[in-house]
Amino acid sequence: MKEQILECGKGTFCLPHSAISDQFEKSSIPSLFESKYDVAVVGGGASGLVAAIFAAREGAKVVVIERLNRVGKKILATGNGRCNFSNLNLDITRFYGENVKFAENALEKFDLEKTLDFFERLGIAHQVEDLGKIFPKSEQATSVLDVLRYEMERLNVEERCNVAVTKITRKLHSKHDKGAFLLSCETRTTSVRGGYPERTSRVERAQGNNRERVEASLCHFVIRAAKIILSTGGKASPNLGSNGSGYSLAKTFGHKTILPFPVIVQLNFKERFVKQIKGVKFKGKASIGVDDQILRADEGEILFTDYGISGPPILQLSRKAGEQLQKNKQPWVELDLFPDLSNLDMEKLIMKRIAFQENKPLDCNFVGLINKRLIPVILKEAKIKNINMISRKIKDSQINSIVKILKQWRFEVIGTQPWKSAQVTAGGIDVKDINPFTMESKLVKGLFFAGEILDIDGDCGGFNLQWAWSSGYVAGTSASK
Repeated sequence: MKEQILECGKGTFCLPHSAISDQFEKSSIPSLFESKYDVAVVGGGASGLVAAIFAAREGAKVVVIERLNRVGKKILATGNGRCNFSNLNLDITRFYGENVKFAENALEKFDLEKTLDFFERLGIAHQVEDLGKIFPKSEQATSVLDVLRYEMERLNVEERCNVAVTKITRKLHSKHDKGAFLLSCETRTTSVRGGYPERTSRVERAQGNNRERVEASLCHFVIRAAKIILSTGGKASPNLGSNGSGYSLAKTFGHKTILPFPVIVQLNFKERFVKQIKGVKFKGKASIGVDDQILRADEGEILFTDYGISGPPILQLSRKAGEQLQKNKQPWVELDLFPDLSNLDMEKLIMKRIAFQENKPLDCNFVGLINKRLIPVILKEAKIKNINMISRKIKDSQINSIVKILKQWRFEVIGTQPWKSAQVTAGGIDVKDINPFTMESKLVKGLFFAGEILDIDGDCGGFNLQWAWSSGYVAGTSASK
């Protein structure tokens, strides 16, 4: 009689199938029995859900395996809870990676028009906002996740949450399951039991009759699948599901990883005085550069923090900063508090304000022009020792120094905030070993990839979700064949 090995908690049991059937109801422990699927999607994020849908639409029996207690948690966090799910300005130039051309095929196969049609048919009406950002009209990220899950349910896609895939092996040379993948999984189960723990005092026992206690145990089981789609994400926002575990799973099949680093993330400055101005916001321009070269610039609301700087323009520039830091370069950020004024116009404005009230203390002459908390810091950065001097006594060289700070205030970038603060991962699985037309591994037949696990990332503004949808579409349709 064939035996089934059950591993649960500290104990390992080897029982015949008939014995298991006699002692347990299968409905109460379904995870202990090996399950078979056409496609197993590892990772229930944006790319994984779309991959599962398109594989199931082609008739495949699909399971989505998610280590958190529900799928799509990162979707709920996008766009500040509103889900910026694509962008009108979709173009390959908004994406990055060691071989960014790899992304072209997927973005063409499942382009903006097909993306909007896909979501419209699922129920998502959309609206376009500034910079081409596309949101659901409901302005709720939950709407996007809800329609995706509803479609998966309609297609009988199975969700297995609170399940971690610890190992993937390939079962070869078997009569019945030639080429099948075996996914070793584990999940924590809880049980409620009556009675008291051994060290419960008499007083505690007297205060509560029929007390119950919850016991947790770790259970192991196997999922068998003809094809696998790895869509585990990268390392950004590990609390939302991405912890880098997919890299080690891919490594077992010979895939290499381009060193990951956090992007769409806040930047750390060397200058310690930023702690004095944390919380100060202004609308301006930020540029990222190295040596004497400006690499990129962006405008919008900028926020000083106790560690450095944040805000949409900074998040957009963070990839360039990360690239330089990876090369052991010394990037810098240059801030322009008045991007609509030239240096000459800025100088004229300051001189005009001084002429109006020349006997006013210098620092007071800037009240109403810039944030009050910035005034002493900016004047000190301009090397003005007496910031309370009578305004008429200021020298032309000092005015020039103030203009320099207001228009080209430079800070040294010493790092980024950690993975938990990052929205996206740069780097990842090297795409040179993956077929861009199918998302299938060139090393292992039947192994597919989708989403952020790959060395492809995009700008802030809906581009990374578009990559998730497009790569998920290609991987799902290809894996179903």
